[in-house]
Amino acid sequence: MPRTLRDPHQHAMLVSLQRRYRAAVHAGNITAKQALYREAVYLGIQPELLEGGTDHTGGSGVTAS
Repeated sequence: MPRTLRDPHQHAMLVSLQRRYRAAVHAGNITAKQALYREAVYLGIQPELLEGGTDHTGGSGVTAS
């Protein structure tokens, strides 16, 4: 059964990834951005979600591992 970002743990991970991604973008740190994309994939979070601050309560962003 797919998990959604309604799961508080998954949501907290996404928020953390987004915060760190924005800091990497601001600093122009391409290496950090790539590492964050890899971390998102590892965690089952779509990397595209790192770039946006939109509503992530749907099930499309996180898959069961």
